[in-house]
Amino acid sequence: MSFDPSTLYLFATMVAGMLGAMLWLFGRQENIHALKWWGTAYLLGAASVALWTVGGSTLDRFVLLGLNAIGFAACGMVWNAARIFHGRKANLPGLVLGPIAWIGAVTTIEDPAMRLTIGAGIVAVYA
Repeated sequence: MSFDPSTLYLFATMVAGMLGAMLWLFGRQENIHALKWWGTAYLLGAASVALWTVGGSTLDRFVLLGLNAIGFAACGMVWNAARIFHGRKANLPGLVLGPIAWIGAVTTIEDPAMRLTIGAGIVAVYA
């Protein structure tokens, strides 16, 4: 049995969106800032992947770049949520450095394998 990639993206997006909404609502109800950060990160990531999946090849290059940057910002928000959970302050420069590095890499490097490596490196630095 095989699945269509669009179906898998849609399912993963819906799960991430539901998780994000639940985390955000629980964080709001219990006044836990880290949960609100995690929830917002999942909602941003889900929205980015949903637009990317629905738009597909019809999206402009700059729109795709923006959606990817939003995805990397969501990774930075997850990292900041972990910092807040452990009682540390959010690191806003760290939040925006990932998307800026991605935009710089995409505008200067044409090799898809190298872009993939850089994207994985950005996520690894956040971890």
